[in-house]
Amino acid sequence: MDALSAAIVSLYGGQGGNADAFLQDFRARQDSWRVCLALLVQDGDPDADGCYFAANSLKAAAVKHTDLISPQTLSELLPALSARLLRWVQINQGQGPVTAQLAMALAALVVRAPTWPPAQIIRDLEALMLSQGDVSMQECLQMAMLKLLSSLPAVISDKSISVHPNRRLAVTEALAASPNIARWITTAYTFAQQHPSVQARQLYLGLGLAILGGWCEMGSLPFEPSTLAATMPGVVQQVCQAVYTTHPASASETLVSMLQVCKDSEVLPVLVDQWQASMTAARAQQTAALPKEVEQGVCQVLCAAGSALLAPALLAPAPSRLQSQFATVAEQLLERLTSTDDDVALTALEFWQDVYVTTLAGLPADARKAAMASHQVLLQHLCSSLVLRARLDPEVASTSTADARDLPEHIRLVRRELASALRDISCLVGIGAMTSFMASLVRSAFTAYTSGQGADGSEPGHPRWTHLECALYAANVVLGQSAPGPGRPGDVVDDNAVMALIEMASACTSLSGDAGNPKLAGTALTLLGGLSGFYAAHPEALNAVLPALSATLQARDTKLSRNGATTVYRLCQHKSLSSALLTVQRPWVESLLQLYQAMGGVQRRIGHGDDLPTEELLLASLCHLATVPSAPCSDAGGSRSELLVHLAAPKLTELQQALAGLVCCAPTALQMLMHTKMLEQDLGTSPAASAEALHAASLSMASSACLEILQMVVECAGHTRPPAKPSPRSTASSSAPSPAVFAVPSGSGSVSMSRATSATSPLHQQEAETEKQQQEAAAGLVTLVAQCVNSHIARMNGIPDTVLASAASFHTSSLQRLPLCGPSILPGAVEMLAQLQPDQLVAPHTLTLLAVCMSVYAPESSGQPPAQLDQLGEVLQRVAYTSLVSGCAACGAGDDPDYVVPLLRMCSGVILSLPVLTQAMPNTLDMLLGMTLKTSCSYSQEQCKAWLHWAVLLCSAPFKPPPSQAPSEPLTSYIASRVDQLMMDSGHGAQHTHHPAMMLGPNQPQMVQAVSQPALMRLAVWLEGGAGAQVVLAMLLAASGGMPPDLILPVATALHHVWAAVGTQRFSKWLEAAVLVLAPEHAPWFKQRQEAKQAAVKELLSKDMEDLSRFKKNIKAFCGGKKKNGSVLNSRDISRSSSCRSSVVM
Repeated sequence: MDALSAAIVSLYGGQGGNADAFLQDFRARQDSWRVCLALLVQDGDPDADGCYFAANSLKAAAVKHTDLISPQTLSELLPALSARLLRWVQINQGQGPVTAQLAMALAALVVRAPTWPPAQIIRDLEALMLSQGDVSMQECLQMAMLKLLSSLPAVISDKSISVHPNRRLAVTEALAASPNIARWITTAYTFAQQHPSVQARQLYLGLGLAILGGWCEMGSLPFEPSTLAATMPGVVQQVCQAVYTTHPASASETLVSMLQVCKDSEVLPVLVDQWQASMTAARAQQTAALPKEVEQGVCQVLCAAGSALLAPALLAPAPSRLQSQFATVAEQLLERLTSTDDDVALTALEFWQDVYVTTLAGLPADARKAAMASHQVLLQHLCSSLVLRARLDPEVASTSTADARDLPEHIRLVRRELASALRDISCLVGIGAMTSFMASLVRSAFTAYTSGQGADGSEPGHPRWTHLECALYAANVVLGQSAPGPGRPGDVVDDNAVMALIEMASACTSLSGDAGNPKLAGTALTLLGGLSGFYAAHPEALNAVLPALSATLQARDTKLSRNGATTVYRLCQHKSLSSALLTVQRPWVESLLQLYQAMGGVQRRIGHGDDLPTEELLLASLCHLATVPSAPCSDAGGSRSELLVHLAAPKLTELQQALAGLVCCAPTALQMLMHTKMLEQDLGTSPAASAEALHAASLSMASSACLEILQMVVECAGHTRPPAKPSPRSTASSSAPSPAVFAVPSGSGSVSMSRATSATSPLHQQEAETEKQQQEAAAGLVTLVAQCVNSHIARMNGIPDTVLASAASFHTSSLQRLPLCGPSILPGAVEMLAQLQPDQLVAPHTLTLLAVCMSVYAPESSGQPPAQLDQLGEVLQRVAYTSLVSGCAACGAGDDPDYVVPLLRMCSGVILSLPVLTQAMPNTLDMLLGMTLKTSCSYSQEQCKAWLHWAVLLCSAPFKPPPSQAPSEPLTSYIASRVDQLMMDSGHGAQHTHHPAMMLGPNQPQMVQAVSQPALMRLAVWLEGGAGAQVVLAMLLAASGGMPPDLILPVATALHHVWAAVGTQRFSKWLEAAVLVLAPEHAPWFKQRQEAKQAAVKELLSKDMEDLSRFKKNIKAFCGGKKKNGSVLNSRDISRSSSCRSSVVM
């Protein structure tokens, strides 16, 4: 005992360590409860820490240990434990943690004990407690019994207490039906009123609340029907009084439980009447502002009452008592929505959105229609209260701007909640009715603001415009759910309501005299920008909108001006509205052009991720208008292309001047710029930079800026919807350059970009023609820029890297954005490439442009290019070969992925579009193989993706797909799309369907043959001579750690596709050579026995491995699939391991 006491003192004195371990061992002993009982009855003043440890240990044992509920142990433990409980109730007047722990321990024992009949638990507890006391201890006995009763519901609901489920259910049902509990509740509330001690009264009240609430949570209102009318009013009155005084949290929880248990009973109306009367009387006694916890408790009770009353009120015939009660509760809950206490407001919002609106939406159609007739007004009041809740508070309003993103996150969260609620309500009442109400709400706020009066529901300190601004926000949410013009089927939108909203929003953009008006105007512009469809159907609405937009574009507030430009851009994006603007509102469009020119145009393109300025948004809008096919031209007799050129004329002039200045610069200055990668930094820190070099740098930067802006013009003008059924070529050149771009059927010819997509219907033909017209308008500008750049490059003594990068990016973007006009703008790009030096042809941006050029240029199915492309083809072949040789020679292991990825894509373009280049020199294919092996190891996802595309293409290009494959989908295209799909998810658990080409077993006849083209025929022989095995080995080593381990599925898939493309016989030979002959020492399988490696190869080629998932698992097991020593394998090792070189005579 002394050692135990010393350990307890040490533990609670902050000296844990050994004492904690000693006490844990003590508590695990089976007879520890006897020592704990002894600690609780020591002579003298009780040791608080020791007694608490003993009581807590008893409770921990009572809820878990099975030996304590045996009949022999219970016969000794229960009397002793009840005696200790009674003693500590007498010592601490029923309070303190020791008493609570002992009560929980005793309650847990009787609930768990199988020898205690559930129906007699309360009666037996009464007898047990009486056996430990006498008449003089009457009050202590009652207090102890109340403590026990308040602990019973907590024990039953606590799932961590070890009770058999059947026992738990039986005890719950028996306690809920017990007739004795009402007497004890009445006793608790009687003492709470009559006891002379204030402290005791509060204690009895808390116990009564706990017992009443606990029994209600068990599903029973613990009052008999015969005594309900006489007993419940007094109890409800005391509970309501406790909400406002001593026990706000527990009293409100008790009321919530009472309302929930009475939800579907006849007692509910009586309970609600008593509760409302008692709450009103209790509130009247409070003269000061209510504490926060009281407000929260009252709101929780209101929500519970609303939830209990809602369903009966909806089903009851009108008028009814329940409907009147619900209306009273709903009015109070609407007031809570605008509470300054966020917790209160959120609690009320949860009721309205999660209970009220959800219940209405869940009603059958007929019942919902009937309910809407009586709840329409309430829903409108709900919308008004939600809008008031989402107003900007004074502090936020004083610093708000026209940009909604500048609002604090908590305000944006409230507005997202408002938007969600409004959408749910709109689904109930319909967009038409909701739009009309929004118009009424905005009109009320607009009238109050313009007349100088406070908006409805405004509070002191709130700026008057905040209610109007939030009403406009709500209207924008509602109108954004559906195009207001036609409306939904059966849901007609009133055009007059939309017109009223447009007029008020337009007026709000010009209201002045209030510090927060930029935010008001910004929200109004957002609403106006979302109604393009309505303007197209009702052009007269533009008479109010366009002057307001013109005014905001010229605002001094840059954010407001940019918001106005964003609205203009949104309107110009609408196809029908763009035509209407150019016909009906022609003067406004011309004023827009004049305004853009007066602003000085775009000086430099904004970086990625930054907000576009007003000028750039206006330029994009005007570019869209300039390429509308049905639009007349601003110049008489001019073409759309000329209009676009006129728009870009200032930058064309600047570009010409800057390039002309570069032509005149000394060769030394240009040479310095050609080798400068970070222009500003290098020249700024170079003490030897001459004035001429600085001048050249300035001209180079100006040229680059002009090209960037002209590129933006082309992108905006060429931003059209893709055709309904794009050809493989148009799809390739209109997307970002990737290995999938070059997926064209080898040996079967390819589709020229000059041929438009075949249409299957007049509508498709019209859409294709419209798109071609729009692209032709931008193609004219591209041709002019190409002529300007190429004419000056031809006269330069070298071209600066910045100009080259910008020019290459310009041509690349043009070819991608204008796929239907690719052949017409291709010569300019090829001409620029032809003028570059070999070291410039291997720059990343140049390689990317060359890859796109090869995807656009395509020989016809006869194998010969069209007559008009003969010369262009020769130039492209010469440039591509120079780039291929220089790139492969310069490529090394560990190079920057920004360089390797474009190189791999350019090589893919050579194989697909210009395979003849592979036989230009005897060692060309061996150079490709060396580059392939050097670049196979990387942690870059993009490089791994490009390399897998290239490896699959290199191995499969010379071979036709098996007959089971549809000719409309080339094998290489299928491979590229499949690998690309896997790489997009980094190989994580995607489900993949298997193409018929994958079903090649080891014993099936050969299903693939070499094609007849000489270049691809030679490529096939070269692969057979050992190169194919080396590429397969590189794939296996990539799976062994050369690539990140999460890419094991894409690597395995690439191997699987090579197998499908080349056939089982050929792939088997390559795989055996890679595993058995060529493997380097660092390969995971190198040290395996020859028989084991042969068995592994046989297993990989078995028929079961036709399933990709099984094949992947075997590849992962065979290759290890993990990084070696935490790093990527050295690709030089792969190159050294490839001892078997190609033996093909070129």
